[in-house]
Amino acid sequence: MSQSLPKVAGTQQRGTTYHFNVPIPVEIRPLYGDKAAFRGTMKTADPKVAEAKVRRQRTIFDQQVADKVRKEDLKRLQDLLTGDQRAALEAIGGAEELAPHIAELRKMAAFLTAGMGAEEAEDPIQQRAQLASDRAYRDSVVTEVRGAKRIASALNVKLPDPVKGIDEGVMGLQDVAERFLDGKAYTLKNREKVLYTLRRWTELHGDIALDKIKREHLNQFDEALKSLPPALGEHRRLSIHDSIRKARKDNKDPISHKSRETYIFHMKALTAYAVDTLGVMSADPFVGYKTSKPKVRASERKKLSRRPYSPEQISKIINYTRTTFDRETCDHWIPLVAAYTGARQEEIGQLLVEDVVMVGNHQCIRITDLDPEQKVKNYHSLRTIPIPDVLVRTGFLEHVEERRKAGGRMLWLENYTNKRKRTTLQEVKTDEYGRFMTNYGQRFERKVREPLGLTEDGMTFHSLRHSWADAARRAKIDPEIRRMIAGRLEDADPTEAEYGGDDLLAEKLEALNAVAEFVAA
Repeated sequence: MSQSLPKVAGTQQRGTTYHFNVPIPVEIRPLYGDKAAFRGTMKTADPKVAEAKVRRQRTIFDQQVADKVRKEDLKRLQDLLTGDQRAALEAIGGAEELAPHIAELRKMAAFLTAGMGAEEAEDPIQQRAQLASDRAYRDSVVTEVRGAKRIASALNVKLPDPVKGIDEGVMGLQDVAERFLDGKAYTLKNREKVLYTLRRWTELHGDIALDKIKREHLNQFDEALKSLPPALGEHRRLSIHDSIRKARKDNKDPISHKSRETYIFHMKALTAYAVDTLGVMSADPFVGYKTSKPKVRASERKKLSRRPYSPEQISKIINYTRTTFDRETCDHWIPLVAAYTGARQEEIGQLLVEDVVMVGNHQCIRITDLDPEQKVKNYHSLRTIPIPDVLVRTGFLEHVEERRKAGGRMLWLENYTNKRKRTTLQEVKTDEYGRFMTNYGQRFERKVREPLGLTEDGMTFHSLRHSWADAARRAKIDPEIRRMIAGRLEDADPTEAEYGGDDLLAEKLEALNAVAEFVAA
């Protein structure tokens, strides 16, 4: 009988040799015929050799996963390029060749700069002509560098610093955007939104020189946006002209007025940055520009606006989520917390265990952006909310203590299902845009609102926040206290609104308990 070999993780033994038995990451299984494990003989009985081969195979898997993620990111980001930029990227040889291509162009520009006037011609006219020719050649190379840099910026390709003595300075809004985005701590999602806006602008006007940009250009862009459909399906890749033509032919609705305002806001932010921060424009041509609102009937406007839930509907939501979803999951707790605190969905979803704190004699929830993954809407969103009695009675603090004892980081757990339909309970995590609640928001619509028949226009998760505000008014809560609890500026004096907060916890708690009487029927 053959002697058993020492056990090595990622292997199985057959006879006197080791064989591979390494799990294949789900993301790359299509590369291996959808197999769950990598198998095959190692042709060795040495455990150290077998261990090294397993490590090598896992390194290959890690690289393949990274390559897949990178390619998916590039594919998504390439939608932010104009048609000309996509053609230029293809001519360069793809994103991998961008950095070497730019480095080569920079060398060429430096060589041309160093060589200007090196060869003296006997004829002064010939010498001036040669200098002009060299300068024009150098400038055209630098223009190529700028164009390639814009593509690199859109694709998040890191580049080395430019060569000294070569001016690759700001020329158009594409260049302004590059510096603007580098200077702002934008999420990936917001960065891509700005670049997408700029792509549409460039498709309409080209990358106009900064000193040639006029208010009329923004007005023309605004007019074009009135016919532009949402960036879905093939429309995302079509040019602005082709997308509008196809939308008209297919009778597609254009983007909303709110979306149009976002496009215009991006353009105004870029010119303001060019004037105030970069100093490359003498005056801002877009300052004070406002989009014209379409005339909408009052009945239609009411249909389009967010609609609060009634106290009876809030009761249905709370009872349903508490009896349907396991109390360990965020699906059980988040509607409850939102209904009785008025907090926003993402504010609740990004809570850490350590954000439930004792302040004085009060157990509180801290809405903050202290953790790198946390974000708040604005300065006024930073706040401390005492936990109302109704949440204490539901066992919320027991849930917090369970998470604390488990050594949890995030306050919430969520069921994740892999491609093999296996479900595991894990801490909530961010999506590619840095948001925690994207999946939950979709689930709330599909697994709560739809089963309860709460599908009227304007009904969303955010309606819980509107419902809390209505309940606070019915409870006749002081507007200042109401504002501090909800993290709203509303009609308050902006300077005055910066003061007060944590020293009013008793008043806040009294208000929250009073509001709770009016939240649910």
